[in-house]
Amino acid sequence: MKKAQISMNMIVFLAIALLILVLVVTFATGGITRLFGGLVSTGTGDLDRIKADCLASCTDAQSKVSTLGTDAWTATGYCTATIPFDDDGDGTIDADDYFSCWQSPIDVPCSTTVQTPAGAAITCQVDEATDTCVCV
Repeated sequence: MKKAQISMNMIVFLAIALLILVLVVTFATGGITRLFGGLVSTGTGDLDRIKADCLASCTDAQSKVSTLGTDAWTATGYCTATIPFDDDGDGTIDADDYFSCWQSPIDVPCSTTVQTPAGAAITCQVDEATDTCVCV
């Protein structure tokens, strides 16, 4: 055997070592989570995160109404967002798996009341009859 030749065992060993190195680096940098993160089905933890996001959207909507007026209510994220959530647990987001913050299974109510310069109270909330955000 010449000095420049590498045995087949050495090639296999180097290939396995390289594969292990790539896996260790990918795992250490969070690449495994990004790679397989989309394969996890929507569960209770996701619903808790969605509810927290809706609460934050509600707080933002209330703040916008108090600073910009009642016209800002219907354009807020709380009123306009539709959130994908696999509520039937089949692992897919179907057309009927999009919900507003106030709809079941999310069920995060939100309203705010402001005073007009004349002293009248205007309440911004979800109208249950039309399932939309209104100020009355």
